[in-house]
Amino acid sequence: MSLQITITMSKSVYSPKVLELVAREVAGHFTGGEIVQILTQFGMTRDDIQYPNTKWWTINEAFKYIKANHEDPETSISKLIMDFLHPLNHNLNEEISEALADKVEKYLKYDNFYIQNTGTEYLIFDKEEMDDLYSTPPEWEEQDKENKELNGEKIKQNKEVIRKLRDSHQAYIDVIELFCRNPKRPTKELNDAYLFLSKKIDAVIKELNLGYYGVSFYKPFNNDLYSAEIEWNGSGRIDDIRLGPTLSWDAIRPSLYRAHSGILRVQSISEEDTQMTDDEKKLEEINSLISQKRTPVPPPVVLRERQKTMKIEIEKMPELQFRNMDDNNSTKEQFYITKNGDDFSYKGRYVNLSKKSDYYKVFSALYAKLPSGGEVLYKDLIVEIKSRLPKTQDKTDDEMKKFIQRNLTDKSNGFMRYAGIPQTEDNSKPLIEVVRGSGVVFNNKAG
Repeated sequence: MSLQITITMSKSVYSPKVLELVAREVAGHFTGGEIVQILTQFGMTRDDIQYPNTKWWTINEAFKYIKANHEDPETSISKLIMDFLHPLNHNLNEEISEALADKVEKYLKYDNFYIQNTGTEYLIFDKEEMDDLYSTPPEWEEQDKENKELNGEKIKQNKEVIRKLRDSHQAYIDVIELFCRNPKRPTKELNDAYLFLSKKIDAVIKELNLGYYGVSFYKPFNNDLYSAEIEWNGSGRIDDIRLGPTLSWDAIRPSLYRAHSGILRVQSISEEDTQMTDDEKKLEEINSLISQKRTPVPPPVVLRERQKTMKIEIEKMPELQFRNMDDNNSTKEQFYITKNGDDFSYKGRYVNLSKKSDYYKVFSALYAKLPSGGEVLYKDLIVEIKSRLPKTQDKTDDEMKKFIQRNLTDKSNGFMRYAGIPQTEDNSKPLIEVVRGSGVVFNNKAG
């Protein structure tokens, strides 16, 4: 799916003051000869162009001419402003084009016009067109409702499976915390526990396939505990430097707890309307609170002469019987984008990104919702982004949708550009698609 845009007859009206301010802003980026050339290419005759004159005056007079002579002057003025913003008229300097578009939009919004960057050009819409562009189609809302109901039924039918998933994931957290106390000395018992639990948990989550609720699995180490330190910290060679955080419980814990919180949410839904007593329900709330608020235990003092070791025995997990679910036994799916700590890799290649940038935080929000790929509605992605970027708290939904598009797919400042990702993958699909009026599609599954 791709973003399809159509400019229709405009119902908003440009005011003289806004057009004057736009003319003054635009004029500083062009010579007089360039302004005449753009106006001529737009369709004005040389006799109708008021030049020689002050540059901003020439542009403003062109706006006045269009107002007086065009059948749909607002749409025509929008097209002329779009010509002044086009990257080709700035010698393909997309940063200058983007900066000018941002300044011009600050004036246009007072007349209820908005600028949209498609990646190759800038389009202007009035408020009604923007509402139509980003409105959620009824069929999407109906599908969303249906998915929620189907996933809800699946959760209720697999209550015991989800309860075991919760317990297994808590044990998984405990094993990783024990390892992080002394990551330089992993034991065979801890390593076996990590491999056993990570394999089982990953399989159960994929088998449940609760797409609506987005239950995800965070695996901090791609291989095992013995290779975890070099995976996170690097070997120390000049060609093997890691820019992210070093291996520690504090670095791993937040992502683990986020994943556990999603499991607890689903587990809570599975227990709704059952015969749980008030005490049992309160205990579930307390367990959820502990998962989110639990603080790390200080690492023990390591004695050189004598050191106690802990032996962890893992009994075989009983086979889990699933009901009303797709028959999908594949547990080794490959993905274009993978994550290790706070670092992302594309097809196994480490991607050097600024972790303070907006595009990194927006993509991190998308990945947190869809680590295995899929589609997320704007409303859900907006909530996730606002939890990571406090400065977006006061933005409207329309502003957030534009913010998301710019930071994901914009060719000037988006994640796709800085990560060096091509427009389409080997499956002929783009990695990230913005779906009109709905949300974002993340085509992360390879092949």
